[in-house]
Amino acid sequence: MKKFYNYTFQLVCIYILVLSLFSIFCFDITNTKYDKKVQNSNNEKMLDSALLVQNLINKDGEEEKEESIKEDSEPQQEEQVTESEEENEVVEAPRPAEISNVNIIDTSSYPALASETVNISHYGHDCYGCYGGQTSSGYYIGDGRTYYNDPTFGSAKVVAADYKYPEGTILRLSYYGNSVTAIVLDRGGAVGDHGNYQIDLLASSESEASRLGVIYNATLEVLRYGY
Repeated sequence: MKKFYNYTFQLVCIYILVLSLFSIFCFDITNTKYDKKVQNSNNEKMLDSALLVQNLINKDGEEEKEESIKEDSEPQQEEQVTESEEENEVVEAPRPAEISNVNIIDTSSYPALASETVNISHYGHDCYGCYGGQTSSGYYIGDGRTYYNDPTFGSAKVVAADYKYPEGTILRLSYYGNSVTAIVLDRGGAVGDHGNYQIDLLASSESEASRLGVIYNATLEVLRYGY
């Protein structure tokens, strides 16, 4: 009988030990699941925070891009407005270059070295067969200038004349009560003693030359031969 009690007691002890081990194992499993839940919850919170920060960064980047696009588009609009304003501006025709520095000198007291009666025509720098804005002597008249500034006789009108008058010859032309100081800087096929007109007086353009027409029976006086 005593053995039976001992055997029973051993079984009870084993049963208690098994229950204890089982309860400890279940407790560990429960803690592990709880820890995993907590960890998952923390991970989800961290992920949500990271997504929120990323969304804020992306939003700021999009705002900066929109601002940069606006800044880039505004100057283009201003440039377009400026270009349209420039297109609407009226382009003025170039003025003769000599207007600001014409120095007319009275040559009435200068003695004449020779004189003759001539017919005077007019021509412009843009006439047919002209030298592309230059006289035969190389003086530039393409901007509409009609004067040449001589150190002795001041501003003198440019004329084409016969070869008997060397380049740089100063002439005094008198007609219709006017007196004009001129300088020979050009030649012409129809100008000279064997042409229709002895003197061709430079005008600001060919249309202006046509308007001025021909001056007949003018008096030509030579004040200087050549330079």
